[in-house]
Amino acid sequence: MQQTEKIIRLGHTVVLTGRSAIGAYETGDGGVIIIDTGSGEDGLPLKEYLEDCRLHPLMILNTHSHADHMYGNIGLTRKCGISAYSSAGEARVAAEPQRQYDCICGATPSPHMLEQLLPLFPVRLQDISQLVLPEGFRICSVPGHSVDDIAIRTPDGVWFLGDSLLSMHALALCTLSYVTNFRKYRNSLRVIQGLEGELFVPGHGHPEENGHMLAERNLAHLESLTEFLTEYCTAPRSIEELIAFIMQREGNDQLSRYLSLRTSLMTMLCFMEEQGVLRFFVDRGRLLWQTNCF
Repeated sequence: MQQTEKIIRLGHTVVLTGRSAIGAYETGDGGVIIIDTGSGEDGLPLKEYLEDCRLHPLMILNTHSHADHMYGNIGLTRKCGISAYSSAGEARVAAEPQRQYDCICGATPSPHMLEQLLPLFPVRLQDISQLVLPEGFRICSVPGHSVDDIAIRTPDGVWFLGDSLLSMHALALCTLSYVTNFRKYRNSLRVIQGLEGELFVPGHGHPEENGHMLAERNLAHLESLTEFLTEYCTAPRSIEELIAFIMQREGNDQLSRYLSLRTSLMTMLCFMEEQGVLRFFVDRGRLLWQTNCF
């Protein structure tokens, strides 16, 4: 494996490590398959890589439909006349970005709120299950962060995992990732534990050679958070109290973090209630969560 500050190369597979990870698989005839296109800030490194290596993109494969992983799709598909692919579920989400805003905000956000959130544009993604990929590629379903996330493996054994888990660095900083379905997210981590490969690339942060260890650390992180919530909710807590506690501990007062946490905590609390760990009730107009006493 060859590595520079921004580029990791393993066989025909290249990882561009920026704010969001971008992958590329060089086909050997001047063509390249792009895996995720990153956020706006990642556009220049990708452009420089393609120009320096004199490569022409053949297609784009997206792990999921969030803007920080497919911001560059629009420019590349138009310029190169190529198509972008993801799961059928993510294709539906990408085509109607208003649904993403409605999900995370709980309503149509105001113009001022939109200024503080990632811009979302309708993006056309095709169903990857209808695509015949080059030999050695593999697609694995890992939903939970979004509705229908996929992990993508190149013939060199490099797994691009999107946001199906957190990098080691992110685990030290982030209490809880953005999660739309906690049960599926946790199950996807167990799927990743069993994947075989040479390199595992989180959507944000540094790649790891040991995917089992990375998934295990993510699962342990969730277990620790579950234990904390169980103890913290010995006294009845509203979701606003939980959000405030976590944001103050993280030192983050951004609107995007607040909205992300509200969604993630709600699905986690509902899962814990299903498991019989927590109960909920409404008291004087507040929805409260409390640990069950056995």
